[in-house]
Amino acid sequence: MEFLSDLINYSKKYPSEIDKVNEVLSFVNNKFWWSRDNLKGHVTGSAFVIDGANRYILLNHHKKLNRWLHFGGHCEVPNVLSTAIKECEEETTLKEITLFSSVPLDIDIHEIPEHKGVPKHKHYDIRYLFLSNINSDFVISAESNDIKWVKFEELEKYANDESLIRMRDKIES
Repeated sequence: MEFLSDLINYSKKYPSEIDKVNEVLSFVNNKFWWSRDNLKGHVTGSAFVIDGANRYILLNHHKKLNRWLHFGGHCEVPNVLSTAIKECEEETTLKEITLFSSVPLDIDIHEIPEHKGVPKHKHYDIRYLFLSNINSDFVISAESNDIKWVKFEELEKYANDESLIRMRDKIES
């Protein structure tokens, strides 16, 4: 599975994050690891979209969560990268996105509280870096209040989410 080799390459690029990689590898060892029916957790695929000059990040003001985030969603098939692409296209209608690398930019593991009969579980969010033209047209989907290009140095004005800042900092280093 290509995804597993991409995780191994991620661990080589970010050796300090080997514990996260091992936790993801352990989880994806489960049958139907990509299914939302797996009550132990869910793998999500996300897109962190920047302009080609590394000056702007495209953010989504998520309607349900009422905060600025990157684009992504639950895997419905055992292909995390295709999930990230699909979610980005659905949430922005951008057709001009280019994958920077199949090695993820970031892995974020976070707990989701019990909600509407779904027990507390973890999300294993695999995040990929994409490039797009800042002048490309996009449409705000029903899942969003707004979509906006934000300058790298102004990210904290929109989001104080440590993982978003971590992704930006990985790009800048």
